[in-house]
Amino acid sequence: MEAIDELKKEKEETGEEFDSCNIHAMGMKIGKMAEMKFNQTFETLVGISNFASKTRFHGNFLCKVKAEGK
Repeated sequence: MEAIDELKKEKEETGEEFDSCNIHAMGMKIGKMAEMKFNQTFETLVGISNFASKTRFHGNFLCKVKAEGK
């Protein structure tokens, strides 16, 4: 949720409208935030429905984000 809140704020500051259907923008924001927090590169996957992956890129990290029912 923090990534979505930050993305909304960034859009408002530039005069753009936040679109909750823009999953590409959300995925990019989440990926950048994860990389900054953990000082590691991440491959971020986003989708409009639930999915699971057994692939692990660094230890046991798993991130699932649900916002506004999406």
